[in-house]
Amino acid sequence: MILCRSPPPSIHGSVDRTGTEAADGTDPAPSRVRSGPAPTKCPNPLNVKHRTIMRDRAPLLRAGLLAAVLPLLAACGSDGSGPDRLAADEVAGVYNLCVLRFTPSNNILPVADLMATVVDTTPPPGRAEATVSLANGVYDLVYTRTGNAFMQQMRGSISYGATTVTLNTPSSSLVAQELLLVRPLTLAFQAGTSRTLSMQSSSPYSVARNDYASAIGSNGDGLAQSITGTLSISFSTAPCG
Repeated sequence: MILCRSPPPSIHGSVDRTGTEAADGTDPAPSRVRSGPAPTKCPNPLNVKHRTIMRDRAPLLRAGLLAAVLPLLAACGSDGSGPDRLAADEVAGVYNLCVLRFTPSNNILPVADLMATVVDTTPPPGRAEATVSLANGVYDLVYTRTGNAFMQQMRGSISYGATTVTLNTPSSSLVAQELLLVRPLTLAFQAGTSRTLSMQSSSPYSVARNDYASAIGSNGDGLAQSITGTLSISFSTAPCG
């Protein structure tokens, strides 16, 4: 209960002025004098009760907000997929390696077409064709090397973006060096009758002189220790045309 105590009565009373002040500064309306104490404003008990209720409800509101957020957090799977990301089964499958070129920034140097110099596009019977398989957050890249028919293989994890798939390359991978791959390898995903993973041109990066020399069939004489350039690569679930 809230008790409001008024001040003691004034012997002079209080003045209540009405009307507005005239232009000459005089009061156009007479003053009325009323006796008794000036009115005292008491706090509204309803407002006090409202603040008390809001303080009591604060923990409940926080708990309700947490309950609303938890399902959204649970929607993000362990494979990196989520409401705004590609799902693992959406891009899963076997893709043929169709294009793989390294273009040096120095126009004097030749383009390394690795599909002609490193990857055997018509491997002998029993040897693997150049493909990459994607499933459950893991990829498996295989191909047969030109010349000696050795089968090469590289495995790693996958990161899923909204429209891209990133193949995380092991740091010590000799296959990535031989194919002059940029690391990590982020590819644009295109759905359709035949799905594709591609990169038209990467940002410039450097590869080792010996790896580039092998890719162009050179002994490396006259080349710098590293060669800067860009990568073009394309995979497709359809046969390469």
